[in-house]
Amino acid sequence: MSALRSYWPFVAFVILVYAVGLPGGIFTDTGPWFQSLHKPSFTPPNWVIPIAWNVLFLLIGLAGGLMYFQEGRRGFFTFYGVNLVLNFLWSLIFFGLKNPALAFLELVVLWLTIVVLIALAWKRSRIAAMLLVPYLLWVSFAGLLNFSIATGSFT
Repeated sequence: MSALRSYWPFVAFVILVYAVGLPGGIFTDTGPWFQSLHKPSFTPPNWVIPIAWNVLFLLIGLAGGLMYFQEGRRGFFTFYGVNLVLNFLWSLIFFGLKNPALAFLELVVLWLTIVVLIALAWKRSRIAAMLLVPYLLWVSFAGLLNFSIATGSFT
């Protein structure tokens, strides 16, 4: 039973991250509107995006599970919650509202929350912090793509 208690936070956080992140996929439509956008040459193929996000959601959930066991974790989880909401909102703004410029501004705030999460985690669990680094790198790349689409640069 004690082994179960030590694993449940990991399972719970992975489920939480997917529960918040996957509905954002509802808004992700790579149909005619998205195809009509001028995208840079370094835009990955459409099939890469869901694979990347599935891996990232797992890592974000595992980081949450690790931080659950740390003292002084309240600030981390405040930003964790805000980050998950911002992650969801990006898809809504970019694809649902079809507003790449506003989505980019929102993504900047999302990126900042990831930096804060990494900094807060680093003080208590370097493993949790390192699990969030791929998320920061991917959102940085997504920001470059989003900026390019919003401004028409790099095409």
